[in-house]
Amino acid sequence: MSIRENFSLPEDTLDFMRHCYKFVAFDWQHAVREPLPDQGFEQRFRESCVSRFIGWNVSQERELRLGSGLDAASGVYHEVDIVAEHQEVLIILELKNRQGTLPEKNDIIVFPSVL
Repeated sequence: MSIRENFSLPEDTLDFMRHCYKFVAFDWQHAVREPLPDQGFEQRFRESCVSRFIGWNVSQERELRLGSGLDAASGVYHEVDIVAEHQEVLIILELKNRQGTLPEKNDIIVFPSVL
Protein backbone atom coordinates (compact mmCIF):
# COMPACT_ATOMS: atom_id res chain seq x y z
CA MET A 1 0.00 0.00 0.00
CA SER A 2 1.39 3.37 -1.03
CA ILE A 3 1.64 6.13 1.57
CA ARG A 4 1.23 8.75 -1.14
CA GLU A 5 -2.21 9.70 -2.32
CA ASN A 6 -2.67 10.39 -6.00
CA PHE A 7 -3.67 14.02 -5.73
CA SER A 8 -3.43 16.70 -8.35
CA LEU A 9 -4.34 20.36 -8.23
CA PRO A 10 -6.70 21.95 -10.73
CA GLU A 11 -4.88 23.73 -13.56
CA ASP A 12 -6.37 27.05 -12.35
CA THR A 13 -4.55 26.62 -9.03
CA LEU A 14 -1.26 25.84 -10.72
CA ASP A 15 -1.69 28.83 -13.03
CA PHE A 16 -2.29 31.10 -10.03
CA MET A 17 0.78 29.74 -8.25
CA ARG A 18 2.89 30.34 -11.37
CA HIS A 19 1.60 33.90 -11.47
CA CYS A 20 2.56 34.43 -7.80
CA TYR A 21 6.10 33.23 -8.48
CA LYS A 22 6.47 35.34 -11.63
CA PHE A 23 5.16 38.46 -9.90
CA VAL A 24 7.53 38.14 -6.93
CA ALA A 25 10.58 37.01 -8.91
CA PHE A 26 10.27 39.30 -11.94
CA ASP A 27 7.37 41.78 -12.14
CA TRP A 28 7.77 43.28 -8.67
CA GLN A 29 11.43 44.02 -9.36
CA HIS A 30 10.32 46.58 -11.98
CA ALA A 31 7.07 47.81 -10.42
CA VAL A 32 6.49 51.41 -9.34
CA ARG A 33 6.97 51.71 -5.57
CA GLU A 34 4.56 53.66 -3.38
CA PRO A 35 5.29 55.57 -0.15
CA LEU A 36 3.60 52.84 1.92
CA PRO A 37 5.05 50.36 4.43
CA ASP A 38 4.81 47.55 1.84
CA GLN A 39 5.84 49.90 -1.01
CA GLY A 40 2.53 49.15 -2.77
CA PHE A 41 3.23 45.41 -3.06
CA GLU A 42 -0.31 44.34 -2.15
CA GLN A 43 -1.91 46.90 -4.46
CA ARG A 44 0.34 46.00 -7.44
CA PHE A 45 -0.21 42.27 -6.88
CA ARG A 46 -3.99 42.70 -6.69
CA GLU A 47 -3.90 44.75 -9.92
CA SER A 48 -1.88 42.01 -11.61
CA CYS A 49 -4.43 39.39 -10.50
CA VAL A 50 -7.40 41.42 -11.74
CA SER A 51 -5.81 42.01 -15.16
CA ARG A 52 -4.43 38.46 -15.52
CA PHE A 53 -7.32 36.36 -14.22
CA ILE A 54 -10.30 37.46 -16.27
CA GLY A 55 -13.47 35.72 -15.08
CA TRP A 56 -12.11 35.24 -11.54
CA ASN A 57 -13.66 36.94 -8.55
CA VAL A 58 -10.82 38.89 -6.87
CA SER A 59 -11.65 40.60 -3.58
CA GLN A 60 -11.49 44.33 -2.95
CA GLU A 61 -8.85 45.94 -0.74
CA ARG A 62 -9.23 45.28 2.98
CA GLU A 63 -11.78 42.53 2.49
CA LEU A 64 -13.05 41.49 5.93
CA ARG A 65 -14.64 38.27 4.78
CA LEU A 66 -13.53 35.41 2.58
CA GLY A 67 -15.55 36.51 -0.43
CA SER A 68 -18.69 34.94 -1.84
CA GLY A 69 -20.42 35.37 1.52
CA LEU A 70 -18.00 32.97 3.25
CA ASP A 71 -16.86 33.63 6.82
CA ALA A 72 -13.98 32.30 8.88
CA ALA A 73 -14.82 29.31 11.09
CA SER A 74 -14.37 31.50 14.20
CA GLY A 75 -17.01 33.94 12.98
CA VAL A 76 -14.52 36.77 13.58
CA TYR A 77 -13.86 39.11 10.68
CA HIS A 78 -10.23 39.09 9.59
CA GLU A 79 -8.65 41.45 7.11
CA VAL A 80 -7.64 39.17 4.29
CA ASP A 81 -5.27 40.62 1.71
CA ILE A 82 -6.64 38.84 -1.35
CA VAL A 83 -9.26 36.20 -1.96
CA ALA A 84 -9.43 34.86 -5.52
CA GLU A 85 -12.16 32.48 -6.61
CA HIS A 86 -12.79 30.61 -9.83
CA GLN A 87 -15.07 27.65 -10.58
CA GLU A 88 -13.18 24.93 -8.65
CA VAL A 89 -10.72 27.03 -6.68
CA LEU A 90 -10.73 29.35 -3.66
CA ILE A 91 -7.36 31.01 -2.97
CA ILE A 92 -6.74 33.05 0.18
CA LEU A 93 -3.58 35.18 0.33
CA GLU A 94 -1.86 37.03 3.14
CA LEU A 95 0.86 39.13 1.52
CA LYS A 96 4.07 40.45 3.07
CA ASN A 97 6.81 42.58 1.57
CA ARG A 98 9.94 42.82 3.65
CA GLN A 99 12.40 45.34 2.31
CA GLY A 100 15.87 44.01 1.64
CA THR A 101 14.83 40.36 1.95
CA LEU A 102 14.10 38.10 -0.98
CA PRO A 103 11.23 35.64 -0.54
CA GLU A 104 12.16 32.19 0.72
CA LYS A 105 10.44 28.84 0.33
CA ASN A 106 8.59 29.26 3.65
CA ASP A 107 7.21 32.67 2.68
CA ILE A 108 4.55 31.16 0.45
CA ILE A 109 2.20 28.60 1.91
CA VAL A 110 -0.64 27.35 -0.24
CA PHE A 111 -3.75 25.76 1.20
CA PRO A 112 -5.59 24.55 -1.88
CA SER A 113 -9.32 24.21 -1.52
CA VAL A 114 -11.25 22.51 -4.25
CA LEU A 115 -14.83 23.74 -4.28
